Amino acid sequence: MKGFEELTKAYIYLAIILIILSFSVSPLYQSIQVATKNTARLTALEIAGVVNMLKSSPSENLKYSLEVPAKCEIDITNGFVKVKLEGGTYVVDFIQTPVTVSENHIDCIRRKIIIEKNNQNIAVE
Repeated sequence: MKGFEELTKAYIYLAIILIILSFSVSPLYQSIQVATKNTARLTALEIAGVVNMLKSSPSENLKYSLEVPAKCEIDITNGFVKVKLEGGTYVVDFIQTPVTVSENHIDCIRRKIIIEKNNQNIAVE
């Protein structure tokens, strides 16, 4: 009889743990999605900030190295940067100056991009 009571307690504890876990999965998934969207936003803002800094810089032949998240896609045009991750996409505009930005599509395989200014042109590799 005592073994039966211990087994019943174990099933009750297991049921309580499963109920708690089932209710915690949804908030955990939502927080992962929010983190992914924030990462896309911050990466786009960081790239746009570097490009804007280089565009407004009077110096020529400048390079800036930047780490990016894995499994992302970056589209850069003369007017904006778009960062796409699994859970979100974020677009940021550049300031408008005579300096042009070369259009480029980057898959974040290397996890590092180089932004370079040469003779009134900005290239991203």
